[in-house]
Amino acid sequence: MWAQTGRAERVEAFVEKEMKQKGIPGLVFAVIKNNEVIQMKAYGYASLDHAVPVTTKTVFPLASIDKQIIATCIMMLHEQSKLSLEDPVYKYLDSIPASWKNVKIKHLLSHTSGLGDDPLENVNGRGFDRYTSENIYKYIRKQELINPVSQQFLYSDAGFFILQRIFEKASGYYYPDFINENIFVPLGMSKTRILNPVEVVEGRSVSYYKSKEGRILINNFRQISMGPHFGDIGTTIEDMVKYDVAINNNKLLKRKTYQLMWTPATVKDNRVVSSLVDERTLFNADASYGYGWELGRFRGRNVVYHSGFTGTSITKFPDDKLSVLLLTNLTYRPVFSPNAFAKQIASFYLGEETNSSSMINKPCDDSSVTSILMQLEEGKPDGSLFETHFFQKLTLALTDYKRKISYYGGVNNIECVYTVREKSGVRHTFMVDFKNGTLFYNFIFDKKGVINELSIQ
Repeated sequence: MWAQTGRAERVEAFVEKEMKQKGIPGLVFAVIKNNEVIQMKAYGYASLDHAVPVTTKTVFPLASIDKQIIATCIMMLHEQSKLSLEDPVYKYLDSIPASWKNVKIKHLLSHTSGLGDDPLENVNGRGFDRYTSENIYKYIRKQELINPVSQQFLYSDAGFFILQRIFEKASGYYYPDFINENIFVPLGMSKTRILNPVEVVEGRSVSYYKSKEGRILINNFRQISMGPHFGDIGTTIEDMVKYDVAINNNKLLKRKTYQLMWTPATVKDNRVVSSLVDERTLFNADASYGYGWELGRFRGRNVVYHSGFTGTSITKFPDDKLSVLLLTNLTYRPVFSPNAFAKQIASFYLGEETNSSSMINKPCDDSSVTSILMQLEEGKPDGSLFETHFFQKLTLALTDYKRKISYYGGVNNIECVYTVREKSGVRHTFMVDFKNGTLFYNFIFDKKGVINELSIQ
């Protein structure tokens, strides 16, 4: 058996601890290795009101994980030469602002179009569940770009709404019908569907959020569908496994197409988009974005992933043929990151997979990390500990860091869990247990012993 004795138990203990600390009502996860499920388990409740337990058949809304499904449909047309990623959006849309003239399909796929994020939750006090897709489109196409095209990464739900419109124009298909007929049905994803807010769906979970006071409350906004094009896709962990295996076996797209989607996008001056530079955050600071997928490194491995605001994640380590699928019913902000949670689960399965020649047995200096964490929390890191150019970027991310870390409470324990030699230096990974959760801090020290990279998972 590939999984060593006791590993599943350690994963389960970690999941249970994180659920308790973060107040996650219900959760189910699956670990897939070489296209086989090696661990799957459900926890907690799909509905707290009625004490309905989560099972592997519970339906969860995916939220923004549907971006990679939208991107998949666009890339299907790309493979069929029905559109080009270089096509300007005005080729498929009418009555759009003049500022959109240089926006191409590839810019929408990579969130580099300059178009804003959400088209707002409501207009004139009326929620978008009361609007048609045409109403939403009329609203979005009035929006001017926030940034010039390809200047920087700017996450945009509106951009992916536009991609669905483009898909329908180029294909002649109604998007919900297409994904059902060409993805869900062929893959046997029998429980996966567009969630209608008023339809009775067997096994549907209730969405929750955690208030500032720590109370778990029903998230009514996530119980709605924002028009036909903004409707959440609902699925089960069993169906998600089928979807993941289909990606691995190139049933939806060619392998070279996935490689294109998993290539980091670039912006002005050929700079690769970066969470640290574009979003000024240390959380997943080394992350970038391709076409409908988030990209990054974890424990020296390439990782491709995407989260959903409802508390969901698909996280893949292509080189290791390892995937972690995570479905929860807790809206993930401010302290819960489903992507980070999924990577932490994966960490239990990545240890011995690392090239042993690069491993370093020298213990980490936990005390120095404790001091650095205190400096970061105070917003006054010692510049002499960091490489000059990285320190300049770090200072821009301190405001975001102080705001987010305040939710975690004090540090209970720091443990060095991973040390490896990489091209840019020696990477030390520390598992830091806070009062309200666990974070992994990844430091890379260069030959001079200064930090040239810091990313928090």
